[in-house]
Amino acid sequence: MTRGETTYYYQTNYRGDVTSLTDSTGAVVATNEYDAFGNLLKETGTVENPYRYAGYRYDDATGLYYLQSRYYNPDTGRFLTRDGFGGFSNEPLGLNKYGYVFNNPVIKIDPDGHWYFVVPWVVRGAIWGYRTYRIYRAGRTVMKFAKGGKQRVRDSGLAHLSNKEISRQAKNKSLSKKERARYQKEEKARTQRNKQKRKK
Repeated sequence: MTRGETTYYYQTNYRGDVTSLTDSTGAVVATNEYDAFGNLLKETGTVENPYRYAGYRYDDATGLYYLQSRYYNPDTGRFLTRDGFGGFSNEPLGLNKYGYVFNNPVIKIDPDGHWYFVVPWVVRGAIWGYRTYRIYRAGRTVMKFAKGGKQRVRDSGLAHLSNKEISRQAKNKSLSKKERARYQKEEKARTQRNKQKRKK
């Protein structure tokens, strides 16, 4: 936005509220704070700015926001004129022709006064939440099948030996303690595997 010879830049939050204006150096020259329905709670600075809550154009004379087709009153959280859209019977709040974003301005905006949409960060959050849940479920499945997994780890260096040979070496006192432990671990892994096969 340009005023005189100075250019200002809008800074917005997740919903598109203009929370501050900065100059070309990045210095904050004006700030705005709003409640959930767009009432101005706090304002600093003297730069005249027509865009405010959710990026809507604000009329200082009436205290209303213009949403391209209808005026919205933040004091009541309602539009001044009826919505031409009929609504959906399964969404009772949508049947109110004067209502603003189904009374849920925290996650919804209505840029044209006819149809709301969910703020993008909410959609992204839902997608990430679903993906996280899927990863969690997949991890639980892996953990379910890996229960006692350390005991079932097979030694690929001993794969060529028979079960009988593994058992014999596991009891062989002439081997070092470390080498005997290796055979004992392999014996245990094979025994566990055989027990599972017998259960099936």
